[in-house]
Amino acid sequence: MKTNCSIYFFGVLGDKNYSQYPDDYTISIFKDFSAKAKANTQIIIHREQSLMYYGYVYKLKPAGHYLGICLLFNDLVIIRPTQLFPIFEDFLSNIVSRGEIIRFLNNGDIISSAQSLTDKTDEINRLTTSLQDAVGHIESGWGRLPAVDYSIEANEEKVFSLSDDEKEIYKASYTYPYTTILKDSYFDSVSTNSYRGILKGLNNEKKRIEGDLSELQKQYEKLERQKKQLSIVAILGVILLVVGIALYAISDTLKTTQNHLKTEIQRGNELEQTLWYKNDSLQIARNNLQKANNRITSLSFQLDDAHNQIEEMESFETNVSESTPFIVKGTSMNWYNGRLTVNYYGTQKVSRSYKITINAFAEDLSYSYSNYEYINIHPGNNSFTIYVNNRMSNSKWHSFIIRCNNQAVGSARH
Repeated sequence: MKTNCSIYFFGVLGDKNYSQYPDDYTISIFKDFSAKAKANTQIIIHREQSLMYYGYVYKLKPAGHYLGICLLFNDLVIIRPTQLFPIFEDFLSNIVSRGEIIRFLNNGDIISSAQSLTDKTDEINRLTTSLQDAVGHIESGWGRLPAVDYSIEANEEKVFSLSDDEKEIYKASYTYPYTTILKDSYFDSVSTNSYRGILKGLNNEKKRIEGDLSELQKQYEKLERQKKQLSIVAILGVILLVVGIALYAISDTLKTTQNHLKTEIQRGNELEQTLWYKNDSLQIARNNLQKANNRITSLSFQLDDAHNQIEEMESFETNVSESTPFIVKGTSMNWYNGRLTVNYYGTQKVSRSYKITINAFAEDLSYSYSNYEYINIHPGNNSFTIYVNNRMSNSKWHSFIIRCNNQAVGSARH
């Protein structure tokens, strides 16, 4: 359904000041949205006469930072407002993967990368076009706004959790000025959680290597100190040797003097040998330090490869699920009640409603029938039944074409 939808971005980012785009009279409404945010994510619905605001608030790190998105409709109400959660969550995953407005830290937390939303108007215009396309595919249906209930106070609010009754949430959304739907768990998409897990693993590996590097640095500094100490000992040894020679020069016998000199020379050789061994250990420590630096460089390349693989996986997953929401595995026909049962595998990550059309015709071309229904397609292995016609003869062969949103996705013969 083509809808007249205005899209706003608002929040508190790097400069710790509130900003929004576009910047107009709605500023007080969106600031009120942030004040009502109680969970990590929530949808806050506000009705003002014939206008319906559907706001999504996602809390960032550190505390007090958040990013909000709002859809504004005129004289329209969404029948199942909870279905906006997967749309907003996938859209947020797209924003964080681009890194222009928000981004991941190495520990997996999401923080702001922009100082203000007004600095990223080109990026927001691109994101607005993408979100409008996603909103245009809402399948649960739209309704016209009933008249305003003036018995409700202007600031009255209803709060629901995601597990509450869908009909009560829908009725409250157009009856009360404010309706909040809280979601404090499983608020990230599959791709966002996967990306966060990879970053945490790489960050832990980086910390371990940095710890090894710090220990090697300490050993290196210790060896340097030992080298200096050995140099001082060598100098003292030479001084003692000179003093010994002077003392023995005045001794009564030359033999005693020569023996002492021989002893001092031997000690000097031993000190020189010890110094050589310490220099060798120092070189080994330097080599280990170089290996650690090379390992860090290698992990940086692996992190870049992980980024590229995640982007390719997200692109492949999106292309498959958008072109073929489900794969037909088998069918069966009940000639008595005229219903066709379709066994399928759902490729979408969440349940969505699609227009399913069945074209059936006798193979002798004596007659044909067609019917469609809006059916919820669920992820994984499932099935559905759809009425075709109970006037078909089971004594003839019939061909069936199964279409989803007017695109053929399977066929059968009974």
